Amino acid sequence: MLKFGEHLRGLRLKNGLTQERLAELLGVSPQAVSRWETGATYPDITLLPTIANCFEATLDELFGMDELRGEDMARKIFTMAHDLRREGKTDEAIALLKDAVKACPNNYALLSELSLALSPSDADEAIALAEKVIQNSANEKVRGTTRANLCFLYLGAGMPEKALSLGKTLPHIRESREALLPFIASACGDVAADELVRSSVYSALALACRLLRNTPPTAEDFALGGPDPSDGRAMLEEIGAYIG
Repeated sequence: MLKFGEHLRGLRLKNGLTQERLAELLGVSPQAVSRWETGATYPDITLLPTIANCFEATLDELFGMDELRGEDMARKIFTMAHDLRREGKTDEAIALLKDAVKACPNNYALLSELSLALSPSDADEAIALAEKVIQNSANEKVRGTTRANLCFLYLGAGMPEKALSLGKTLPHIRESREALLPFIASACGDVAADELVRSSVYSALALACRLLRNTPPTAEDFALGGPDPSDGRAMLEEIGAYIG
C-alpha cells in the first residue's frame, strides 16, 4: 500500500482530526491509527471505505492513486528503483516497482524496469513482463530497452533460438543514438557536441571490450557520458592487443 500512511495523515490533518478522534470514529485504538500512519501496519481492508468516508474522500484519494498515476510520479518511482538497483538494493527496488504497477498496470516504463530488476531472481515473470511491454508499449525507447534485456533473459532461461531471433530485430549500431546524436548536435550548433562525440567514442570502446571478453553490455556503457574517461587508454590497449 504505497504511501498509504502518508496520505492518511495528510487527510487527517487537513480535516482537523487528532489521531484519538479518528480512532474514536473508526472504533479502533489511537495506537492503531499511529501504526497506520507510520506504515508499521495497515488497516483491515473492510475498514477502508469507512476511513475514506470520514474524510469525504474516494479510495483513490486515500491511497494517493491520482498522484501515483501521474507521469511525474511514475518518473520519480522509475528513478528511485533504478538508483536502488545501482546501490545493490534489488529487493527494495522490486518491492517499490511491484507496489507501483498495482496502481499503474499499463505503465510500460515501470513494467520494463520491474522486468529488469526481476531478471536474476525470477526469469519467468521477468520474461512475461518484457514480452507484454514489447507487444503493447507505444514508446519506442521503452520497447528498445526491453527488447535488448529480453535477449539476455531468453539466453538465461535456456532459449537461445528466441534470443537470436529477437536479437536480429535490434537496430544496427549505425542507427544508434551514440552514432547519430553527435552529428545532429554539431549541425545544430550545440555546444555539447564535442562532449557527445567523446561520450560516443567511450561507449564504442566499452562495447568493443565487452565483445572481446564475451560479456554482455550494461546500461552504464550506453548512458550519455559513457564509461569513465580514465578507462579510455586501457580500453584502447586491450583492443590493440587483440588486433595485434
